[in-house]
Amino acid sequence: MKPGGKLAIIDFPPHPEYGKVKGVPKDREDHGIRQKILIDELSKAGFHLDKVADDWPTSDYCILFVKK
Repeated sequence: MKPGGKLAIIDFPPHPEYGKVKGVPKDREDHGIRQKILIDELSKAGFHLDKVADDWPTSDYCILFVKK
C-alpha cells in the first residue's frame, strides 16, 4: 500500500463461545481480536491509527488506519 493509503478493519472482540482456532498465537485463539492487539500489530507494520469507531449497537468495531 502506498503512503497515505487508508485501511479499515471491521472486527469484534474475542468470542470464546465460537470455539478455539488452532495454530494461532495464544492471545488470539478465540474468534475475533482485541482492539489493542490489532492496533499494536498494524502500528508495527507501518500504519498510523486514524480513528476507532466502536459505538455500534453490537460489540463490533471499525478501526481506520493510514499507511505511513
